[in-house]
Amino acid sequence: GVIFAQGGRFGGWAIFVEDGYAGYLYNDLGERKVLKSSQPLPPGSSTIVVDFRYDGEGKGAGGDVNLIVNEETPVSAHISRTIPSQFSIDEGADVACDRGSPVVGRQLGPHRNSLFTGEVKKVTLEINPQR
Repeated sequence: GVIFAQGGRFGGWAIFVEDGYAGYLYNDLGERKVLKSSQPLPPGSSTIVVDFRYDGEGKGAGGDVNLIVNEETPVSAHISRTIPSQFSIDEGADVACDRGSPVVGRQLGPHRNSLFTGEVKKVTLEINPQR
């Protein structure tokens, strides 16, 4: 299920768990980039970090994204472009679900936008304009 989602089917991002693996998805007008952890989540609590480093100045540039689970070696990818403005005027951000139009969509299966069945203890967003 979805741990955190912002945006919707035309643009957004989400952190999710699928079949015991942590994942990150970036959706740019339906073009999706998916990262999944290399190992399943262990029983108990886990920390999932998504670190995005913007390529350059100006709107719509790409960047490198790292999915880090429990401080292990990250799974990395490059996103070639980003949404140059806001994701949507009527989509919000959700914790433990994705209530608006689905960011993840059916790419990960029909049930992937459902409630997260685990416990989300904390979600922290840090914006660093220098990165």
